Amino acid sequence: MARETPEIDILEMPVEGLAAYWLSIKRLLDKKSATVIDEERSHTKEPYIKYLLETGFSTMPPAQARELMLARAETLLIEYDRKLAMMRLAILAVAGGENPRLTFLRMQSRYSLPPMAERQAFDLAGELVSSLKDSAFATKSLFVVDHKQKPDQLLVRLLAALILARREGREILAPLLTAATSTYFAECLSLVLDNLEVPFIRAHAHHLARAILADTRRKMIMAADMCLAIQARQTYEYIFMIAKAYLA
Repeated sequence: MARETPEIDILEMPVEGLAAYWLSIKRLLDKKSATVIDEERSHTKEPYIKYLLETGFSTMPPAQARELMLARAETLLIEYDRKLAMMRLAILAVAGGENPRLTFLRMQSRYSLPPMAERQAFDLAGELVSSLKDSAFATKSLFVVDHKQKPDQLLVRLLAALILARREGREILAPLLTAATSTYFAECLSLVLDNLEVPFIRAHAHHLARAILADTRRKMIMAADMCLAIQARQTYEYIFMIAKAYLA
């Protein structure tokens, strides 16, 4: 029977939680639970953890596996950086009352190949706004803002929020504070709704994104090293020492 574990989000979970995850896998393997890796591979939705479970427990030499793990980490970090940047641009657009089309072009420029054509994006965003029958849209899943979304989905939802704010005023976005599953977006939006100055919001959003990405990179390196140590059948104490190197 597969064990029940909370959904992992490497961008937002604390490093202590990620270390505990790998230590729990080590404990299960030590108890001769031979199926634990297969169960985790089939159940986890977190892309980096899933890649570690696939690569780290393959027949690939450890040095090559680690090289690929770190390459995968950088690929995902680039994507997270782009998504946080789109959220930041949307937040600043709401704060400054920028034309949604200008903001859309700024968001598109984060990608060498735009996630979606302009007309299609505005058509879909318009449909999303038109689907609202009242202001209590926090429960409407279509307005959830999440870094795990595909770029085109995130772009349309941010654009819809921009259109709505421009028509009705920024206060209409207050329900997004609870609807958004991205802590970064919710925190930055709260600054806008508190009517703080745009330069402060810009600086805060920039530094917060940098801190999030830096911490995530360290968590990814720790996870890779713990995964490979487990695969190499190192002791629990050895693996715990790896974790301690990344704990404040």
